Amino acid sequence: MSYWDLIAEHQIQEAIRQGHFSRLKNEGKPLSSDDGDLAGEQWMANHILEQNDELPEWLALRKDIAQQRETARRFRDEAVERLEDLPNRLWPTDARLKRLHELYLKHVRRLNLLIDEHNHRCPSIQHELVWMREDAVQRQQDRIRRERAIQYARRSAGEHGR
Repeated sequence: MSYWDLIAEHQIQEAIRQGHFSRLKNEGKPLSSDDGDLAGEQWMANHILEQNDELPEWLALRKDIAQQRETARRFRDEAVERLEDLPNRLWPTDARLKRLHELYLKHVRRLNLLIDEHNHRCPSIQHELVWMREDAVQRQQDRIRRERAIQYARRSAGEHGR
């Protein structure tokens, strides 16, 4: 046994004597190995966390990110719905549309900071998440404007063609 193994074993025994491992869920029961291909210390750590309804920090962040993403999507969708309901000339002065756009930006910026933190803490690049676009409302506004311009041009050409 190496010097570091002896230190670790001593720390574990001391923690057991102090009762840090008592009153855990499933205490005294054998460990099940549901994840056969994962072995060693990482499996043990994840198993203990899972059995005690805890998550590694990056997974807890991931859950929070999923909720924040949904909130941002709701603001985006409501803003796009408002854009579709209003004539283009009212977009710049509509207070509700401005507020929805501000709320969307605020949530997306906060969300992207959480995503950065998650990506920094997650164990591999395969678990990293992609930022949510800050310009999604503006892109939808541009799309609606183009579609309306095409419809106007078609209607105008139809009227002049008679």
